Amino acid sequence: MKQKVELFVHVLTDINRGSALSIHSLSMARLEGYHLLCTQTVEFDVPEFDLVQIQVDGIEKQIVQIRADSQMQITTLEGRKQELLAIGVDV
Repeated sequence: MKQKVELFVHVLTDINRGSALSIHSLSMARLEGYHLLCTQTVEFDVPEFDLVQIQVDGIEKQIVQIRADSQMQITTLEGRKQELLAIGVDV
């Protein structure tokens, strides 16, 4: 399916970093440092997609990340516990 989007091209000025182009789907000109250069309409093909599957995939990624984070915390706590138990043996 064809989709048209209007893009807003700004130059972003920053005292610390100089300037850079910035492209957004809405005007950022009201924000400090953003200066609108031009707008451009772009047309592109959007592939067919299954919104439910995209959401399910996102949830699966979150589950994997939470499990990894939890396992790392458990490993850290178990290590601290073993250190404390080792100190008790040395006394």
